[in-house]
Amino acid sequence: MILLDRLIGAFYWVKVKSSLTESNYLDALNYLNKVEDKISSKIKYKFYFFKAFSLLMLKEFEYSVILIEKGITLAKEVKEYNDDEKKYLEVYGLDLLELNFKMLDKSIENKQIKKQISLIYFDIKKVRRNITYNFPMRNHKEWNDSYE
Repeated sequence: MILLDRLIGAFYWVKVKSSLTESNYLDALNYLNKVEDKISSKIKYKFYFFKAFSLLMLKEFEYSVILIEKGITLAKEVKEYNDDEKKYLEVYGLDLLELNFKMLDKSIENKQIKKQISLIYFDIKKVRRNITYNFPMRNHKEWNDSYE
């Protein structure tokens, strides 16, 4: 039964990523809701970031903020990630928050997030490709297409 749960979870996870790629945010949310209880704690931050992004695109701003903050917190706790990877994911989450505040026309919060981002340094070359692939930061000064 555990193997079946993992297979079902993997199937829905692929559907989530496919839906996000195709900008089908409502479908992505539906698949995320089906897979939520099947996700290991190690990658729960991915769930929060994907769900927050989907909600953001659907203009569900307040709930999106809560999920982004949860995603940032959990990403920092992944023991297998080095400091650069944790900082990369933190900045990714902060970028989502910045976009959220920009869409809400909250300039003060937006400026605070930009300042916070400017204080975080990471070496993008030390970030695993699967992280940059799942959470691209095309606006990063050292970004190039090989990270996707």
